[in-house]
Amino acid sequence: MDVTEMRREIRARARGMREEYLRDLRQIVDMDSPTDDKARVDAVGRVVRGWLEASGGTVESFPQAERGDHLRATWQGAADRPTVVLVGHIDTVYPAGTVASRPFTMTGNRITGCGVTDMKSGILSGIYALRILRDLAIPLPNVRYVVNTDEEVGSQTSRALIEETAKGADAAYILEPGRAVGPGCVVTTRKGIGLYNLRVTGKAAHAGGEPWRGRSATLEMAHKIIALHALTTPGLSAGNTEGVSVNVGVMRGGSRRNVVAAEAYAEIDLRVPTAAAVAETEAAMRAIAAHATVPDTTAELTGGINRPPMERTEAQDRLLAIAGDILGGWDIPVEPIGTGGGSDGNFTAAIGTPTLDALGPMGGGAHSPEEYLDLTTLPDRIALVASLIAETVRRDR
Repeated sequence: MDVTEMRREIRARARGMREEYLRDLRQIVDMDSPTDDKARVDAVGRVVRGWLEASGGTVESFPQAERGDHLRATWQGAADRPTVVLVGHIDTVYPAGTVASRPFTMTGNRITGCGVTDMKSGILSGIYALRILRDLAIPLPNVRYVVNTDEEVGSQTSRALIEETAKGADAAYILEPGRAVGPGCVVTTRKGIGLYNLRVTGKAAHAGGEPWRGRSATLEMAHKIIALHALTTPGLSAGNTEGVSVNVGVMRGGSRRNVVAAEAYAEIDLRVPTAAAVAETEAAMRAIAAHATVPDTTAELTGGINRPPMERTEAQDRLLAIAGDILGGWDIPVEPIGTGGGSDGNFTAAIGTPTLDALGPMGGGAHSPEEYLDLTTLPDRIALVASLIAETVRRDR
């Protein structure tokens, strides 16, 4: 079949899968899978593994001691065909027992539930996309699908697997939820994420009897917090998210109210758009740590970049052009956007693999009781992923 017919058939097949998809989605949404509960995450993994195998994938398991076991499914195409990597996660931020109070619920075209958009619907959409290609006998590239279990805590145990799988691949498609800004939304840039700890040491003294003998670590930390927040790019807003943002989210210090604080501690979140901005901002943070406003206090800054920035590249633009061509055939304009949130796409992009992110069904309210999935976006998002996989083969030829 020609490209136009193929796209039409893929879209029609995706529309016809609604009831089957909803049945499967309900099953895994109604299963608690907090990152720190290995048994529950592995239970979801066993269900997903069955679906991957039923879709023709050969599945490997990567056992973990404390997290759920990661999975990698492979569909082996011809040796001369390109390699496409899909990535998604099955862990959620909600503690065990949350499903009982917030089960899968469908009201019109809006579905709510724990992890329904972030990102159990995306995991399932990738599987359904591959089913469509199998059922229509459309030639596949070499497909590798990584399902990881610790994305919500920084992919600490899965990063190496993701990078190994994506290294040298022709495309990486990340199935994080689509943003509710339009049906053709695709994330092309993500800020890098840095996690830092700052510890200030001073000298204790009686706050009333001999305050001059003390060196307040909390006062010094206050000066440093103000300086750190000043590194945030001015003018950041809902309509202008480009730039650096620094947030001191946790601060602790002192021992008693009548004691000059001998120690203070802060946890810092850094978001940076480019690798150049990483180096510049880290240098500024180190300078703030080294400079003492309160005499005789010292400070130590530790930590680093957890997720490198996902930056726009020419290779990514070629994938975006394919996505735009597919969506344009359905009268949907492609909408590339950036975001300050991180994903496993940060890792695939940073090692040089062309990456498109947030290709899952659209929704919002992630990490909150208001999390929802917009069911109207489901067929076209599944069809987009299936078409991207298929067109990677065609464009390569």
